[in-house]
Order: sequence, then structure tokens, then C-alpha cells
Amino acid sequence: MFQGFFNYDNDVWRFVGRLADMMVLNLLWILFSLPIVTLGASTTALYYCTIKIVHEEDRGNFRMFMHSFKQNLKEGIILWMILLPILVILLLDHRFFSMIFANNTALRFLFRGITDALLLLWLFVFLYVWPLLSRFDNTWQRTLIHALLMSIRHLPYTLGMIAADVLLVVGSYFLILFMPMFTPVFFVLGYPLIAWMNSAFFKRIFRLYEKKVEVRDPFEERVYGKRGKETESAKEAEK
Repeated sequence: MFQGFFNYDNDVWRFVGRLADMMVLNLLWILFSLPIVTLGASTTALYYCTIKIVHEEDRGNFRMFMHSFKQNLKEGIILWMILLPILVILLLDHRFFSMIFANNTALRFLFRGITDALLLLWLFVFLYVWPLLSRFDNTWQRTLIHALLMSIRHLPYTLGMIAADVLLVVGSYFLILFMPMFTPVFFVLGYPLIAWMNSAFFKRIFRLYEKKVEVRDPFEERVYGKRGKETESAKEAEK
């Protein structure tokens, strides 16, 4: 019995090892997101690692994170600088319509409803764009378009991810509320725990689009001796 427990290949120790991975990734994600403008590139690097983890292809979180961060820095900054202002505008619009139509329930409901729908689409894109950028070679324009189209095409998965993320956050909140001793655990694990859970969904989704190719990335070839990014199959996401 005890011999099995101290076998580091058993499920318990593997899970503990994955939690340790999340701690390392959380530190890296926070550190490289601090300039704010690099949050997109940092989140892309995070998903690069968590998707590798669910594929059992991870070989060193720090090296994987740094490789993806450098590779996708430009596209990550561009996409984040597009998405961030849109989010701010939509939130301001939501507040604006609440104030200007304070005495007109019908118009307030109409315009806030439109804004809420656009905010939901923004969330869909935000959910998909970083995993897509981390996994597929593409321009930032096509990555943005594919994020929107794929999030709608795979709507059950999209809603499932959002529901799972909300349940995790709400569950963590109540666990911390009633058992404060767990507070440091969730702060140490942080957002990578959500990314890890979402990556299990993306593993299924991306399987429909992935087309294996030979190594094109010198870093991946030298460090891992295997494939780098995947190449997206013929515009399937646009159908």
C-alpha cells in the first residue's frame, strides 16, 4: 500500500505535480503581465503551456513559456490593444445607457441588452483568441476572426467553458469565505488553474483543425526535438 503511495507515477502524485506546474505558471503569468500591454502575450504563453500539459507534451514550463512569449509577443500586444479598448468602450456604454435612459425602461432595456450581447461576444473572442494564437501559425487578423467564428461554431463547448470557469470562481470564493485557510492556495494557483481546465476543452476543439507538419521552429527543434506550432487546416474555421 505505502509502496504504491510513494510511487511518483501514480495519479495522486501526478496531480500534485500538475498543481506545482500551475504555481510556476501563475508566477510567470503575473510577472510577464505586469506591464499590462503584454497581458495578451503572457496569456498566450500560459495557454501554450497548459495545452501542452493536457497533451502530455510539456517539457519544462519556464522554457515553454518563454518560447511562446517571445514568439507571439507582437501579435499578442496587437490583439490585446484591440480587445482592451473595445471592452472599456462597451463597459462605458453600459453605464451610459443606464444613466441616459434612467426614466425610460424600454429603451434602457433595449440598449443595455445590445451592449450585453456585444460584451458576451467579446468574452467569446477573449476566451478563444489566446489559445488559437498559441497553437496555430496565423496572422493576428485571421486569429481574431477565427476566435469569433469558432466560439460560435462550438457554442456548447464555449458555454461549457464559461460555466465551468464561473463555477470554479464562485466555488473558490465560498470555500475561501467559509474556510479562509485555503486563501493562499487559490492565490498561488490563480488564473492558470482556469486556463488548465479550459485547455481540456480546447484539446477537443482543436483536434478538428489540426494538421501535423514538420518542425518549422528552430527553438522547438533544438529544445524539444519535435513539432512546434501546428498549422491550421484549410480555412475550416470560416465555414
